[in-house]
Amino acid sequence: MGNITFLSEKRQGEIALAILKKKIMREEKLPPNLNEFERRLGVIAKEIDIPQEELKEFAIILLREKFNTLFPQYTIIFTPKA
Repeated sequence: MGNITFLSEKRQGEIALAILKKKIMREEKLPPNLNEFERRLGVIAKEIDIPQEELKEFAIILLREKFNTLFPQYTIIFTPKA
């Protein structure tokens, strides 16, 4: 074994994001509807103590990637509610 090195917070974040993306891409279930999606995000946001709007924005980025992987022939557009 080599010397132990300590990862920067930036690198830790990059690794965590790669793991999260891989997990999301493997999951087959997509949110059944917007209300259920928002409810799930609300629960998770409380559990990890971050604002729900920030988590929602992050989740949309990841969902867009998943949709583009599953349905490359379509363009998925997310628009805010009026």
